[in-house]
Amino acid sequence: ELALRIGDHDNAIEASTLMAGDARREGDSITKRRDQAMQLYNEVAANPSSEAAAVHRMEALWFLALVEYDANNIARARELFLECRDAGVQAMGADKVVWLDSWLAQLDVVEGHAAEGIARMRSIGEVVRANGQEDSGVSCYRDVALMSIRAMDYREASKGLAEGLRYAESVE
Repeated sequence: ELALRIGDHDNAIEASTLMAGDARREGDSITKRRDQAMQLYNEVAANPSSEAAAVHRMEALWFLALVEYDANNIARARELFLECRDAGVQAMGADKVVWLDSWLAQLDVVEGHAAEGIARMRSIGEVVRANGQEDSGVSCYRDVALMSIRAMDYREASKGLAEGLRYAESVE
């Protein structure tokens, strides 16, 4: 709030981004998180256009999508993840936002396309790993395991977890 008052939009956006991430980790209510994500999005929209603003727009859309994902508003989450991916491709290039496709693959699993979604997450994990995006690679393997459990495919969950742990240990 202080950054906004003194006109420091970049720091206000960074602070709002951190707060939105913390709110999800802390388990804040969907309503509170939706309000924070909208505040972040509005702050980004009020900022002059720039390369940084384009990246911030992608981040804001991602937080909006996460809220809808967590609220089980699957159709809206998909719309926002797609818009987020499009914004990311324009801002940074397709190779930098491949990880967003993993969220779309999770939605595929939720919508009943478990085998396809899990296979897609696994392949995305391999792509981001090859691109040197270690944190996204580890997240993909974790998500393969998590979504496999959700789909009651425990063999795939064990495989994803084992691969993810091996990979996580190799990047430490």
